Amino acid sequence: MKAMETEFYLVKLDFRPEIAGAGSMTLQLAVNPKRGTLNGRAEGLMRLGILQGSHFSANASGNLYKTGLKSMTRVVGMEGRATVSVPPPETGCYLTTFKASFAIDDDWNGVGSFAAGANIYDCHVTRAG
Repeated sequence: MKAMETEFYLVKLDFRPEIAGAGSMTLQLAVNPKRGTLNGRAEGLMRLGILQGSHFSANASGNLYKTGLKSMTRVVGMEGRATVSVPPPETGCYLTTFKASFAIDDDWNGVGSFAAGANIYDCHVTRAG
């Protein structure tokens, strides 16, 4: 039985950039496929080229939709709030919006993007573990 067919399950996804030096993220989700809802936590790094990146963590929720397609069988949209830690030499943190959207197959692999504030990163999405 595939994970998509059960009543409730957990999944962990890695978002890796298409461009070296860009942001990355790990997303841990609780999925309720009957209702088409997801809740989870994101941990990631925002980068701009070779500059030291800012770490962020976010709580988010969203929806899971069936596409009817053979390859990318589901699409997901999530939103929440992120706490971003500012790297040295400055210190501190700030709150900002968090968004993620992705298209996946039955094994939770596909493509997507995420944003913490104004920084948007296109990524390959793979199931971790």
